[in-house]
Amino acid sequence: MIKAEFSSKRMTWQEPSGRYRYKYTDSLGKRKILYSWRLTEADKMPEGKRADLSLREKKEKFSPYRCKGLQEVTLQCLNLWNDIFP
Repeated sequence: MIKAEFSSKRMTWQEPSGRYRYKYTDSLGKRKILYSWRLTEADKMPEGKRADLSLREKKEKFSPYRCKGLQEVTLQCLNLWNDIFP
């Protein structure tokens, strides 16, 4: 059975091999793909496959909308700029 979740510019589906794929476009317009053998943390890892995060865990970790670190660096640069050029 093939499972699929679709929304604008983001798609999750299960390949015939059983591996899950999440496809999205990042903030720079580049196409990105995440893969995993498990959809959720509760799913079992297929026999003979290397342990890895579930696809939903990867989506959370690598979400294109997680910009907290980038915002902090930008603010630090602006503060430094203001200190140098008051």
